Amino acid sequence: MSHDEKTFEPLDVPVNPKDKEFCLSFDQKDVEGYKEFFDKYGFVVIRNVLTESEVDDTVDEIWNEAKPASRNDPNTWNSKYNWPGSDSIGIFGSSSCKGKFAIKNRIKPVMYEIYKNIIGRPDLWVSFDRFGVMKPTKQVTLADGTKRDFPEYKSKEKWLHWDMNPFKITDKELNVEQSDGGESEMTEKDFSEMFFICERNGVVGGYKRVQGLVALTDATEEDGGFLTIPGFTNNLQQWSKFHQTTQVGKEISKTADFIKVPEGDPMNKQAKKITVRSGSLLIWDSRQPHCNFSNNSDKFRMVQYIKMFPARNEKDVKYAEFVRLRREKMNGYIERLKSESGDPLHLDNLSRKLLGLDSWY
Repeated sequence: MSHDEKTFEPLDVPVNPKDKEFCLSFDQKDVEGYKEFFDKYGFVVIRNVLTESEVDDTVDEIWNEAKPASRNDPNTWNSKYNWPGSDSIGIFGSSSCKGKFAIKNRIKPVMYEIYKNIIGRPDLWVSFDRFGVMKPTKQVTLADGTKRDFPEYKSKEKWLHWDMNPFKITDKELNVEQSDGGESEMTEKDFSEMFFICERNGVVGGYKRVQGLVALTDATEEDGGFLTIPGFTNNLQQWSKFHQTTQVGKEISKTADFIKVPEGDPMNKQAKKITVRSGSLLIWDSRQPHCNFSNNSDKFRMVQYIKMFPARNEKDVKYAEFVRLRREKMNGYIERLKSESGDPLHLDNLSRKLLGLDSWY
């Protein structure tokens, strides 16, 4: 059977019946509801995970990192004013966000509970990923009150991809031992910014692979946001098997952990925009091809990328040194924040385990 529009039809995105501009979302307490939706669609939105004040504090933190760019002067939102790179794909720089509020968002108990319910196990670590920022492009208000377009601020159009390798997936993926991903051989120099941003991307098997973001602004169909193919998770096996022997498959690396959907593949026309309210958590299955869609409005689209995954057990001699080195690096981040701000985080037992500072085992 070939892979074309006739063999796979993406699901329609359900909208919120009371707020049809946005995708259907779930209350934090509706565990069965959001788990069932996730299994069917490959993604889910849980609302009000961050409060309005938590969102505001996090946005302020982004602008503090953006200095000397000014929040009120669009002419400064560029490299001349040291605007962080990677904005062509809607990412805010190449470093993970390590400010007080970014860390507090990661370790918030409700964040943990949702990930625990979806992944299906309690012993989780949280990622140290980046902010995502997509700048306004249409009729943007300038410092003097006039308006103009900024086409140069528009991010890249469709670039559907996986942050994993679809050819590493097997029918028994969740029932086999979790692969090593090279972690058992890591040394101190390997714990780079990019390691923490991409942590666990190269690992398959043993658990449900997920990614996520928390919205710091409303994201309508015009504001830029998340693009995916609803329900494709349940079609990935067929797609991968079909392309094992095709020219498309031959041109795709079987070992890389970032794979772009081939040009000309029907799925490029099947992706749909997922609109979310500020404060919502959007989680997607890593088997979902996804990307950002461009901002065509006068508003910012801001998010914080947060994912969780199973911790490594230092009692396993294979990972003892890896856990020690990771813990040392993570503790350095926390101590640096305390030194720079003079404001300790007061980490509780759960927080320390999520960050990997204390053991789950």
